[in-house]
Amino acid sequence: MISNIRRIRVTEKQERNKKTPQQAIKEIFQGSPSKVALNCVGILLCIVFIPLFLANMVLIIKSVANPDEVPSIFNVSPMIVLSGSMETEIYKGDLIFVKVIEAEDIKLDDIIAFYKDDHVVTHRVIAINQASNGDFYFTTQGDNNDGPDLFPVGEDRLVGIYTSRIAKMGDFAMFLQSPQGVITFIGTPIILYLLYDLIRRKLEEKNRATEVGSLSEDISSENEKLKAEIERLKALENKSEKDQKQVNDIEDKKDSKEKKEVDVEKENKVNDEK
Repeated sequence: MISNIRRIRVTEKQERNKKTPQQAIKEIFQGSPSKVALNCVGILLCIVFIPLFLANMVLIIKSVANPDEVPSIFNVSPMIVLSGSMETEIYKGDLIFVKVIEAEDIKLDDIIAFYKDDHVVTHRVIAINQASNGDFYFTTQGDNNDGPDLFPVGEDRLVGIYTSRIAKMGDFAMFLQSPQGVITFIGTPIILYLLYDLIRRKLEEKNRATEVGSLSEDISSENEKLKAEIERLKALENKSEKDQKQVNDIEDKKDSKEKKEVDVEKENKVNDEK
């Protein structure tokens, strides 16, 4: 029975401590400017690093599970450009994105990625041929090359079509694949989060100490006011007692005078009767 009561009390306390999403969001933007800024920095770090970390982990797992295939996320494969054969459209060190596409949807002048030996090449389609069995073959050439590639690209070697690029981001991605990069990529968010949490705790302790100090000052002020009120009431009580004593003295004198007058009247009356 006691155990059940304790469980009920704990549950009630948990229910009271529960916060709605609106309350949690409101608390983020409440408090001192420094606290709000730290909360915003923490949210920004989570928004930036968590998706990047998850995407990187997915690509690493896929590349290990299927070493002969280009890893992709939602049919989009990020690739690092290692040569300048496609300049001035794509530059060495760029990070490009290649999307899976059906061979029949490829058109002249499209830029495609395909397997060549043990690596992937990204070149422009300059001719399209279709065999009697319906398979497509693509003649490709790098924009910065003098002539077309020696062998046409069959459907079985097609990776996808080039969609976009981020200039020089490939060099950064190469760094992230190195041991130093992995340590930096994983360690930096952890260190930043620990610093954020440490500063946040220090600020909370400072704010709490300020609130306690302010509360102590308020209590001291209230105590002083209470003491002053007690002294005032005591003074009023003493004055009241003094006034009452004066009234009692006057009444006593009045009673004594009246008694003397009565005695004089009695004495005069006795003398008259004699």
